[in-house]
Amino acid sequence: MAKTMTIIAAAVATAVLAGCAKIEDGKDIDKAWTDHGIGCCTKVVEIEGHKYIIMDGTYSGCIIHAASCQCMSK
Repeated sequence: MAKTMTIIAAAVATAVLAGCAKIEDGKDIDKAWTDHGIGCCTKVVEIEGHKYIIMDGTYSGCIIHAASCQCMSK
């Protein structure tokens, strides 16, 4: 569990610090970063076989387990 939390924290830190990341307009989650307006961008990543959504906003950020992850259909 601690290893997973460390990986998640590292992914969030990378997302926040990667200000040079390519951001595209649209709703396609397969793109590197998707701009949703008002300073909010998302990206879907896979960590240890699970899909997570990283949100990077002007004043906040978060990571959540994606509903499209295979483990949610069991």
